[in-house]
Amino acid sequence: MMGSAIKSFVAFVFLLLSFQNAIADNIDQELVDLVDEPSRSDLFDLIIAADIIENGPLSADDTAAFDLSGPFSFPEDSVVDRHSGNPREESLFCIDVSHHQGKNVNFAAMQKQNVRCAYVKATQGTRFKDPRFAENWVALSNLPKSPKVYRGAYHFLSADANPETQASNYLRLVGNHGGFKGDDLPPVVDLEWDIGTPGGADRWLKHSPEKIIQSTISWLKIVEASTGKKPMIYTARSWWRAAIGSEDKIRAFDGYKIWIADYSRSAAALEIPKTPANADWHLWQFTDRARFVDGVDHRVDANIYKGTEADFIKDFELK
Repeated sequence: MMGSAIKSFVAFVFLLLSFQNAIADNIDQELVDLVDEPSRSDLFDLIIAADIIENGPLSADDTAAFDLSGPFSFPEDSVVDRHSGNPREESLFCIDVSHHQGKNVNFAAMQKQNVRCAYVKATQGTRFKDPRFAENWVALSNLPKSPKVYRGAYHFLSADANPETQASNYLRLVGNHGGFKGDDLPPVVDLEWDIGTPGGADRWLKHSPEKIIQSTISWLKIVEASTGKKPMIYTARSWWRAAIGSEDKIRAFDGYKIWIADYSRSAAALEIPKTPANADWHLWQFTDRARFVDGVDHRVDANIYKGTEADFIKDFELK
């Protein structure tokens, strides 16, 4: 009798797991694979153009301190400041990837070349998922534990889609593939140009600054309540000035960390990115063309965190 009961229990557990997997598969199938949306390079051509208009050429004095102007190459430029020749201290370098990097991203090679964290694209709007998310998310969790590569997942916020549904889809997709662990980076909402084609109109410009901010806050609150992690906002000052206008409105996001995108020459030379109203930043994306010496045949977005690893763990509340 005992053996029969055990067999029945095992059969029940197997059926339950099969049912859960079927539900997960169906949820994945609800979302459409992203295939032809503009790449990060397309979006950041807009940042570069804005910097040229605003700042003009750099003076010799501007380039006297640091050098992240590129072409940035792992691991050399993450270890040594190429301008001064001095070792880099209290700096962690991160990447972010999506399906634009193709299949089978070689995270193991990146880990060996001083990449310490990686964000992967999960979802966009209410209909789309990144087709490489599941593969990238699992691959990062399977890396050797030392040196630690911290992982995170981001959502691209669409202007014309319900923010609550966008948050729900993001949470479901990440949850279906293992969810967030204590040492995972905070969730990120990507708030920038929402264009259908390179050079297309930004859909956010149809909305008031108040509407944009409220949509973003709705997403942030839902994700924070579900994950227990306070999300981070990825944005760019040049987009903010065009879509929001007043830089002071960034104060609506006080308490949330800022991941700033700034490819400008002045920021790269001084290693001080521009943020709306000089708000504090925690991650800075400074290029979309970082290269690797070995084992990686595509370029990636590179980001820097200024501080020690202990600072990093504390700032992002990792466990």
